Amino acid sequence: MLKITATNAYNNSLQVTQNSLFRATAEGLNPPPGTIYTAELASKNGSLYNASKVNNRNIILHIWPAGRSAEAARLELYKVFNVSKFVRLRIQTGARDCTAEGYVEDMPGDFDQPAQELPVSILCPDPFLTATAATEKTISTSGTAETVQNGGDFETGAIFEITATGAVEGLTISNATTGQSFGIAVTLAAGDKITLNTKQGEKGLYLTRSGQAPVNALNLMTDGSSWPILQPGSNSVAFTATSGGANASMKVTFSALYGGI
Repeated sequence: MLKITATNAYNNSLQVTQNSLFRATAEGLNPPPGTIYTAELASKNGSLYNASKVNNRNIILHIWPAGRSAEAARLELYKVFNVSKFVRLRIQTGARDCTAEGYVEDMPGDFDQPAQELPVSILCPDPFLTATAATEKTISTSGTAETVQNGGDFETGAIFEITATGAVEGLTISNATTGQSFGIAVTLAAGDKITLNTKQGEKGLYLTRSGQAPVNALNLMTDGSSWPILQPGSNSVAFTATSGGANASMKVTFSALYGGI
């Protein structure tokens, strides 16, 4: 059974489906369309693949008042859905619990119809549905790869957080499955932490000295580094240190990305 709960930027929430006040359906919860970029060559049949991307997601909630006046139902919706404003949808099914974030694009409706429909169009710049609960994996031993399972449909970035309990030098974070590794020319003391964020649109490297605020540490990235991501399925993830590896552990945190429900 599909359950959709909407929450706006002011933390006002409304359960849209499974609500005695409304009858509601939703479209746009299937995978959004993609765009494939190709180039035609005069001497080649067909074309040459260049790149591709997943387009914006458009979720449309079709809502009908049930057991109350259409006007009262509209006013209830206006408490959460405001045109051009942010809204988060939590979408729950028997198999998945995920969220979509977007902006209310339009709320058309014909007030003269007795069975009035109150549609809400939401444009989501991020086309993926994101798992509501983040996944965490702790890797306690330097140089020992462990499996990080990405249960999503797409590759995703992650937050790699290494905490030191003593002196540590020269770190590398790697995913042997994708062949990516990120070197960090850093010296840590007990209580220090280095955080690598490889999520799209959020990439960064930060150093936290014990008791102080995090600072940008991108200058510590070594030449030839690549930003490790997690592909769908199993990933062989590890961290190593040139010295003091026994004084460190790494936590990997990520949210699975889904194409649809």
